[in-house]
Amino acid sequence: MVSMVLLFSQLLKYDDGTIIDTLAKAQAVVLPSKLILGVGSGSFVEGDELPWTGKILLPAGYAFDESTIRSHLEGTKSADWPILQIPEKDIVVGPVLQLSAFANHESIPLFHSGKEAGEDNCDEELFLEMDKLKVDERVTIPGNFEHILKILIEELDEYKDPYYEETSPLFLTHLRTQLKTGMTNHFWFRLSGSSVWLKDHSVHLVISRFLFSASRSRDGPKASFVLAQVFDKEWRELKDVRLVFPTNNLGEGSPTFKVGEQDFYSYRFPRILPVPFHHDKGRTGNRYYGPEDPRVVIVKNKNGYEEPVVIVNAKHHKIVKEDDEDKDKEFRSIFTCFPFQIKRGKEHVNAKLEKATDNIVYTNIVEMNILHRKKLGTSKNWSPFVSENLRVVDGHDKYLYFATQLENLEILQCDITDGLGECECVYKNDGGIGPMRGGSPLLNVNTLLKEQTKFPLSMLLPPGREVFVAFARAHLNNCGCGSKFYRPNLMVLTKDQSTYMTTGEDGTITEATKTFFKVSHISGFFSLHVPIDPWYLDRPYGMCEGVNAVIPNGISAWNIDSLGVSEGHWKADDKLTLAFSVSDFSVDRINLQGILDALLNADDGTLFLQPPVAGPSQQTIQSFISQPMVDNFGHLIAGDVGFNGRNVKCAIEKCYGFCARFGEEAEALADEHKNKDNSEAKKEFNRKLKEFEEALREEERKQKQNEEN
Repeated sequence: MVSMVLLFSQLLKYDDGTIIDTLAKAQAVVLPSKLILGVGSGSFVEGDELPWTGKILLPAGYAFDESTIRSHLEGTKSADWPILQIPEKDIVVGPVLQLSAFANHESIPLFHSGKEAGEDNCDEELFLEMDKLKVDERVTIPGNFEHILKILIEELDEYKDPYYEETSPLFLTHLRTQLKTGMTNHFWFRLSGSSVWLKDHSVHLVISRFLFSASRSRDGPKASFVLAQVFDKEWRELKDVRLVFPTNNLGEGSPTFKVGEQDFYSYRFPRILPVPFHHDKGRTGNRYYGPEDPRVVIVKNKNGYEEPVVIVNAKHHKIVKEDDEDKDKEFRSIFTCFPFQIKRGKEHVNAKLEKATDNIVYTNIVEMNILHRKKLGTSKNWSPFVSENLRVVDGHDKYLYFATQLENLEILQCDITDGLGECECVYKNDGGIGPMRGGSPLLNVNTLLKEQTKFPLSMLLPPGREVFVAFARAHLNNCGCGSKFYRPNLMVLTKDQSTYMTTGEDGTITEATKTFFKVSHISGFFSLHVPIDPWYLDRPYGMCEGVNAVIPNGISAWNIDSLGVSEGHWKADDKLTLAFSVSDFSVDRINLQGILDALLNADDGTLFLQPPVAGPSQQTIQSFISQPMVDNFGHLIAGDVGFNGRNVKCAIEKCYGFCARFGEEAEALADEHKNKDNSEAKKEFNRKLKEFEEALREEERKQKQNEEN
């Protein structure tokens, strides 16, 4: 096992501005009224080198008229930028992972759900081992705060961006002083980053939480925003780019433009997405505002194209009836945010209407509410996923599912097509939330296999089964290192259906179907060989002071380079990119190799079918995996074997041992460096901070004087 001491590091050095060097060459595509260049992954025009920054990116598959685009962009920084569009033939379903220098990951315990297990026999009955995984090195996804915030100021001052005008009282005076004194990195923080691949634009869309904290404390921010950045297929940031995307029409006066019957809108990236949230312009002192913990997934909407959906939680106000009186109450709720859809006003996040915001165009967000249940004061850590089987039936993603609890599993099915945010609980085990919490969205393995392999799903999975994979994280309190301790846990969720005959009140016998979910497999902690940054950044060896956290946020890509059969076993060459944050301070990614291969060949044999002996071209007898057995009322006949969450409890128990060992080594390292002299660095920082505070007081004095005049 890799010594955990090797996983410690000094403070990360963050990018001050990634230079985009020679980018992809371009292929010319003739569109109406102009030669427009398309950035492709296939053929290229020799000698053409095309940096994407300062360009307008159109989605593939639409015949745009340049004059319409120019008219739409009149009065923006992008009005005269060159226009690019990827040819349809060059669309790729997912990005190809770059070459990686993989190293062996230490063995990871994996607990299955195929047997009954008591309190003390996890290792004897449910224990499996993943011992062939490989891991690459941690890579920070760039984010130059000064550049991002200068674009914000430019859009506010020169182009009167309505969203920035509405929210800027929370931070504007402070920000102007930060930019003058070079102190932005001490008051802004970026974390909880995840990404999706926009195939029609051939770019990664990275979504993260962007915090402003006047106190320089990232766990006590004044405001929280959703930051969106765009990267090319090789993870080079497009530092100033405009994306045009399909959207909805707001009726008379809509800011969109049409191509045929389809409306389009655009944003300049990087930008803070115009997500509406409740605030009072910062007049209430220490309260904080805005959307938190963003996670992003791709859905196929009813118009037939794919779009991102961002899931956040946020404080908001609602008028509720209590004791026959209408009361204004605060809630923290889950919202689905559709970055490529728009909506006027923010009445859906404020109890009291604000006429000043009625005509501001925001991204469309919808509050998620569980039918037939009293609304909770706080909702967090809902893990979203999409059903491939229902997509095939409906032709699009009518529903978004959420796993709201993992140890005592609860699954919601939420309609995302009607705009009402209605969720129905479709599966529930008794019990509360527990220490195992949601991390990344769940990726549908059925979709992955369908899009990337030649094997039909019937050769890999029993009828009706869907398999979803995510990285959760156990939340451990005072476990041997820090007040809270988090690391990623690999989680497999299965969805099965059982058909049974039921008798109605009139004696009629009919066929019914019952859906069952379970956490079929879950691992202990992954170290990922990730260097751990301290919670208090000025104490680089105090790893167990405050929170010690590596939190998974999303699976950015999962490539199956090959899938076949070798010596009676499945043989998959697969690589997965995981997005994560360290100590609520970073947005990182790392590549893992062998996750799918390990799951296909898990020794319990309850997840995937055994492979054919002679390959997929011949009809062979397949192995059998039983579906849940139910009685005439749809209740499990075999009791709760596999559905009681015992394997999740086993994983949590194993995580406590990891934390204790980590704490012992962290304490030894802290003792070794306890006399390290950081006084000069602290003096220099305090000098800069004093200069900033003096400049801020002067800026506030000038602002007050201007208001009085």
